[in-house]
This record gives sequence, C-alpha cells and structure tokens, in this order.
Amino acid sequence: MIHCNEKLKIKEPKYYQLLMLTYPQLIPYTDIPFPIQLESNANTDEEKELINSLKKSNIHWVENAKEPAAVLNIRFSKRGNINYINYKLNWGGVITPESEVPYKNIQSIQYEIPYLIFGIGNDDRNWNLNQESKKK
Repeated sequence: MIHCNEKLKIKEPKYYQLLMLTYPQLIPYTDIPFPIQLESNANTDEEKELINSLKKSNIHWVENAKEPAAVLNIRFSKRGNINYINYKLNWGGVITPESEVPYKNIQSIQYEIPYLIFGIGNDDRNWNLNQESKKK
C-alpha cells in the first residue's frame, strides 16, 4: 500500500504508522523513507556529531511538527565514567520503548543507532559494559 500511494503521489500516513507499529525491525531494510521528527538534548560536539550521523541515514526527517510522523526522542547522559543514550520512538503508540545504551565514544555507537531506534541490536552491549565496570 505504501508503494502504491507513493506512485500515485498520495500521502497516507496511517500505512506508514501501521507498518512501523507492527514491524519496526523491518524499517531499516526497506527502501521506504519513513517520516520521523527528532527531539534531542545534544549539547557537546560529540553528541551533535552523533545526531548529524543519524540524520544521514535513510530516514525522512520531518522538521514541521504538524506533518504526520513518528517522534524519536534521544537524550544523552553520563553516570560515572560511562556515557548513555536514552531513546524512544513513538507514533500514536510505542514503536520502540524507552531504551538505554551505554557507549564509550560516539564512533563506537554512531552506526548502530539507526538500527537500535527500530529495536534491532543492543543485546550484548549492556552485558559487555557491565562486565567492564565490574573489573574496575
């Protein structure tokens, strides 16, 4: 339906929303640019670098809050010597529940974030960082 609507130049956000709510893990593997509005608290150059890297991914970034789109919320924080990214994706319902991913530096996480926001990955990252913090 989404491809048909695109060919006919019909904007029908409910099909995007339905697919995103039902199968978010498939989104990065489609050639369909899903509309997403980004909200972030990026302040440092490194955090802004991550946001800029994310904006280069195959996502249709929406600036106009009135345009129908999912909302991606990314928050950066630090506890002790470990950096964290909290993220969640919503669109009339939870697509990706609020999740947290630790990282050492932006380069170690920037290529994973586009997948993480759709619920792909992050299984072993928390375990590895927990093991490292226990060694200290």
